[in-house]
Amino acid sequence: MKNIGFLLIGISMMIVSVLFLQSCTKDFDAPVKQNITYLLTNNSVDSMEFHIIYSDPKFANLVHLNYDSIWTWQYTIEAQNSYRCDFEVYTQDEGADFTISIFKGDSIAQIATANVPKDGKTSASLSYFVER
Repeated sequence: MKNIGFLLIGISMMIVSVLFLQSCTKDFDAPVKQNITYLLTNNSVDSMEFHIIYSDPKFANLVHLNYDSIWTWQYTIEAQNSYRCDFEVYTQDEGADFTISIFKGDSIAQIATANVPKDGKTSASLSYFVER
């Protein structure tokens, strides 16, 4: 009888151990790097000064740029999944007409056109969360 009791205890401990090990060996998704491209297109007939703010994991996340005269601007970053891409463009010109886009690889992820001027600024902004 003692041997059967020890055998049942041993089998029970083995089952609990196997279940514990299976719960601990969950597969974690490795980070996947993707090319994300920010694109600004000036649709106005005149060139104008633009203020560009974008997130880039390489440069402590936010980068601020000013251009006196620009028609198009493009920049590509390499972002891992679960990264938030922020892209904002504004100009002091109330008659500005421009479009901003975020591309994931070759396909467009988001697009926005310039908003109605507010406080002398025309602006557009996008926020995109990188997923698998």
